[in-house]
Amino acid sequence: MRDLVAVTGSGGRIFVVGVVLTGVLLALFLLPFLWHVARAVAARDPWLPFDRKPDGGYTFMARHRWFSAFRAPAVSRRGPVGLAVRYVVWLGVIATFVYPFVWCLGVYLDHRQGA
Repeated sequence: MRDLVAVTGSGGRIFVVGVVLTGVLLALFLLPFLWHVARAVAARDPWLPFDRKPDGGYTFMARHRWFSAFRAPAVSRRGPVGLAVRYVVWLGVIATFVYPFVWCLGVYLDHRQGA
């Protein structure tokens, strides 16, 4: 890993940029996810993050057209498998941001410690 840091230049600035950018992306997905999961737990309704809001819109987790597949189906068609798939996919998306963030941070801190 030290070779990677040496190639990037003095001070490992590329890793700082990587940590910041990945951290921002992580926060953009992790914070809304945690917020809506906390709301769902408080309301005792696991479908709440994917359900339609009273104003007719959707939460962050199902609002965008790319996330429209996560929207809750009609109450009669809801099942535990569909709910589990939604949560597992969201956790997978968040995990794809956590790994590079932790890796970049670890490499940068390792470089700083060795310098």
